[in-house]
Amino acid sequence: MLGVLPYSVVKVLSPAFFAVDRPRLPMLASMCAVAANVTFNALTYRSLGAPGLALGTTLAAGVNLLILRIAFRRAIGRSQKGQGGRERLLVVLATVALAVVAAGGWRLARHALAVVAAGSPRAVGATRAGLLLATIAASFIAYASVLRMLGHPAARELWQLPGKVLRRMKR
Repeated sequence: MLGVLPYSVVKVLSPAFFAVDRPRLPMLASMCAVAANVTFNALTYRSLGAPGLALGTTLAAGVNLLILRIAFRRAIGRSQKGQGGRERLLVVLATVALAVVAAGGWRLARHALAVVAAGSPRAVGATRAGLLLATIAASFIAYASVLRMLGHPAARELWQLPGKVLRRMKR
């Protein structure tokens, strides 16, 4: 149970390195974690048994997290003093807007799916995919809009993201 938190944070933190084009850092952190796990388990498997294996996995997740956290601070840097708290608050507010829109959109989608299923059961799959895409798009727009309205520094780049993705898909 102790390993769930560091493992979960690693799963959230690792993709950040891919976003900033540094994919080797998560791989190196994972290799160090595997080495720590194997070493710990080799040294303690006779005395600790199965609980020792779980403890080794927890230790490995902690090593992975520590390495990623240090590398993240170096790669991304600290937020400017006085700005970090405000920016986090804006992200929380935007996330709340995203959650409200996503929940409402999916609730509407469920009703629409019921109507479609009653009329044409074959159309349910395509309709579900379309409604999911619409819900994701509306949620993204809500998130980016709130950040833009509140003046978050990354809002402009976020607004440009769909265009960049579409241009890459055309290549």
